[in-house]
Amino acid sequence: MTIRACLARGAAMGVLAVAALSLAGCAGGREPAVAADCSSRVRLDGRVYDEGGFTEASATRLGLADEAVCHDVGENPRGSVFLDHPRQVTVWAFPGLAPGKVLGVRVDERTFRVFVVKSIPRADADRIVRELRRAQR
Repeated sequence: MTIRACLARGAAMGVLAVAALSLAGCAGGREPAVAADCSSRVRLDGRVYDEGGFTEASATRLGLADEAVCHDVGENPRGSVFLDHPRQVTVWAFPGLAPGKVLGVRVDERTFRVFVVKSIPRADADRIVRELRRAQR
């Protein structure tokens, strides 16, 4: 290898090393922020319900439930959490479905967000949401 080729190679490697050090300095030595799952959740009578979809099926007003808030960024993101004094939302029951399994939260005059109790397997929760979509008014 010629002296000129060796110098060119060394210069290129030096540029890469400086660029890497510059990028490391930009990071400020801190770990990147981590994000957590922040699914919408409600809690009623000690049971936690996860959002599963939307429906325009009919429902009857049931009462009030706690609404989770989203803590999804930072060093120790917790995701959806219930505060000591959570915001309350009105929940609705769907005919033929036990409120211990599924609830609705009104989005607008026709649409509900469907919440299925967390203890139900995901496949069953998806089936419930599909049935509610078919039962739309």
